[in-house]
Amino acid sequence: MVVEEMLKEELDRIIQEYGIDSEEAYEITKRIEEYLRNQELKKKLKARKYYENSLNGLEQYIKDNEKNPSEQRWNRYALEHGYLSAKVIGYLSGKGFNKLCKQKRKEQLQEE
Repeated sequence: MVVEEMLKEELDRIIQEYGIDSEEAYEITKRIEEYLRNQELKKKLKARKYYENSLNGLEQYIKDNEKNPSEQRWNRYALEHGYLSAKVIGYLSGKGFNKLCKQKRKEQLQEE
C-alpha cells in the first residue's frame, strides 16, 4: 500500500502544479493503473499457486490412501497441510469436489 499511496500523492501534487489535463497527470495515472494491474496479477498468480498446490496435495492424498476423501476429511487434512478447502477446490475446478476426486482417481488408475 505504501507504493500506491506514494503514487496517489504524486498525482495530487502534479494536478496541483500542472492541472488535471496535463501530460504529467496522464503519465502518473498510467503508472497507477499499471501498478494496480500488476498487484491484481500477483494476487491471481498467488491464488493459482495455492490451487495447484492443493490439487497436487489432493492427488497425493488419493494415491497414498487409495481412495477419495470425503469433503469433511479433506477439509481437516487441508487445514493441517495448508491446502484449500473442498468447497473452494470444487468451485475453482468447475466440477465440484467429488467429481474432481473421481476424475483424479480415474486418472491414477489409468496410469497404473
